[in-house]
Amino acid sequence: MKSIDEAKRSNYRYLPPKNELYSPDLPIVTIIIDCYYKLNLVKQSIQSILKQNYQNTELLLIDNGAEKLVSDYICQIYEKNKNIALIRFKENQFSWEDTQKVVVICWNAGLLHAKGQIVGHLSYDDMFSHDCISRMVRLFIENENCITAGPLPVSI
Repeated sequence: MKSIDEAKRSNYRYLPPKNELYSPDLPIVTIIIDCYYKLNLVKQSIQSILKQNYQNTELLLIDNGAEKLVSDYICQIYEKNKNIALIRFKENQFSWEDTQKVVVICWNAGLLHAKGQIVGHLSYDDMFSHDCISRMVRLFIENENCITAGPLPVSI
């Protein structure tokens, strides 16, 4: 059985946000994006989070042994923006023999470090609308019985 323990034992480095600014009155939402290749898509995906109208968003970027251009870009984003954490793997965690390895290792590593009371994942080749996170948060705030919400990502 695969578990979060595999992520704990994996070889990565966690870099906490350099600058944090959250409102104590609103829930923090963490969005995890794992990146490896296709810089043009990675940029669009990340920008869709940076342009959210909900400001209590933590972006947790995962450098999954990424190509140099992708790795350099996500490092720049990490250095220049608030509420961004970075996890760096030396080697890509994908395996054709175990296609769920990325989820077990990368996503769970993200969960281990997420600040958010609400956590979501966005693929490097998807985008959120500018108000996606604020709409999801509203579902939780307006309905105390709401335990899950999922957006309809737009494929890019």
